[in-house]
Amino acid sequence: LSYFPAAEGPDSLALDLGCGSEKHRGVCERAGFEYVGVDLDPSKNTRILGDAHALPFKDNSFEFMISIAVFEHIRYPFVAMQEAYRVLRPGGRFLGTVAFLWPFHGDSFYHCTHLGTINLLECAGFEIEDISASKRSVIMAHVRGLFPKMPNILAYSVGYPLLALHKAWYQV
Repeated sequence: LSYFPAAEGPDSLALDLGCGSEKHRGVCERAGFEYVGVDLDPSKNTRILGDAHALPFKDNSFEFMISIAVFEHIRYPFVAMQEAYRVLRPGGRFLGTVAFLWPFHGDSFYHCTHLGTINLLECAGFEIEDISASKRSVIMAHVRGLFPKMPNILAYSVGYPLLALHKAWYQV
């Protein structure tokens, strides 16, 4: 949330790309944005159905865009990232996450390294402020690396105590 901007005005729009069940609506609205969610999956009961490869919005429409764990599920991520850049206004902010060492899940096509993510963003025209790995992703990647065929429930039962220990250790 430290990267989450406040809306500049009452007409500021935020796009949640790949919004699913719109779970980011509340945080966007608390930051002062008018929320717009778009998703390809009709089973999510999303208000706007759309394809990230051809977003149904005018150029420079949004002040802020959020996309959490979506780009690994997009067949042509470079096309979709160019679309994200197109609909984000100049000076707007894009905040997103991508899968890296997480095992394949759902319809995942790509898992980006930090260099792959930088390349994806820069090829679309974005100026990068920060790219980092979450503590959760690093620890879970280690668990997955040590036990590649471990079932999810067991991986979580091993990984989450490590996350709790990590958090407690660094709060001392």
